[in-house]
Amino acid sequence: MFYLVTYDVAKDRRRKKMSDFLLEYGVRVQYSVFECDLTEKDVQAIMKKAEELIDPATDSVLIYPLCKNCVGKRIRIGTTYTLVKVKKDLLDLM
Repeated sequence: MFYLVTYDVAKDRRRKKMSDFLLEYGVRVQYSVFECDLTEKDVQAIMKKAEELIDPATDSVLIYPLCKNCVGKRIRIGTTYTLVKVKKDLLDLM
């Protein structure tokens, strides 16, 4: 099933760990938003790791299930974070 996973993590170190972890499961579409095609086992793994990484007093992770019909109807205006970063990295090489 398709999911939107988003997080708000206060500390840089925890935020980086969460981001790196989520890259194993999906595509970054905004700084703290990932589109992921996950199994139930994957969702459980993300929930478990998030509980280990975040401070629930200051941080949050939200996991939204999206039906296939809804995913197909998503509207994107502009480019995604991933594409912007790739373009920037290529420009930096020139």
